[in-house]
Amino acid sequence: ALKMGRLVQYDYYPLLTHLNAEEEDDWTRLTKRIVNYLRINKIEGKNFKADRQLSTMLINRARIAKKARSKVNVVTETVMNSYNQGEFWLVYCEDSEQLNEINERLVNQEFNTFIYTSEMDGSPAGELEAFTTQSGVLLSIRCLDEGVDIPKISHAIIAASSQNPRQFIQRRGRVLRRYPDKLNAVIYDCIVAPASTSSEISCDGLISSEIIRAIEFAQTARNSISADSTLRNILIRLGDDPDEFLSKLDGDMENE
Repeated sequence: ALKMGRLVQYDYYPLLTHLNAEEEDDWTRLTKRIVNYLRINKIEGKNFKADRQLSTMLINRARIAKKARSKVNVVTETVMNSYNQGEFWLVYCEDSEQLNEINERLVNQEFNTFIYTSEMDGSPAGELEAFTTQSGVLLSIRCLDEGVDIPKISHAIIAASSQNPRQFIQRRGRVLRRYPDKLNAVIYDCIVAPASTSSEISCDGLISSEIIRAIEFAQTARNSISADSTLRNILIRLGDDPDEFLSKLDGDMENE
């Protein structure tokens, strides 16, 4: 679609965020439970959804990364540093708690914010109309993944990171819709990493899942070279050799 000109080109900026100490402890605790559960029940392969208890543990662990508190600061600072009057920004949030905290921070900085959720008070259609008329920052929870078209949106911040390919492709496409005088789009993506590299339980699974999504976004970005460089620098900061890490990642994906 990009090559055929049906979507605008985009720049991609990975934003490194960290679990705090408490979140990392929770991640480690759940990882131990998951590993023990897999061993005791002799579960192999990738079809984890068939086991409800295991699926619940995996979802709860994933939510730790999605709700990392550092994302609130990163999102707020990104808007404050990069938003220009008259632009249309979209922020994908994980839940109402994260959304409300980001909204409060932005309102305190006098940004024009709008909220679109499935459980919102008032008229969702009216909120979208106000956003498209006035410009500003639209905060949403999942419900913009399908069915709502706002081609004016030129910037997106992905605070609620998803490992579901269909979902993150939809989220990328949401901001790439063509619109008169819209020459390109910008996507900021919160990449979550552990607070430290010395945990007794490896967080390679967390890092790998985040990097896989980031590579997908970076490969077709207009600034693919600089985005790739940023991802490599992130791996270096986390104590990994980028070439070894990416080579292992390629091997794991081929095995799948």
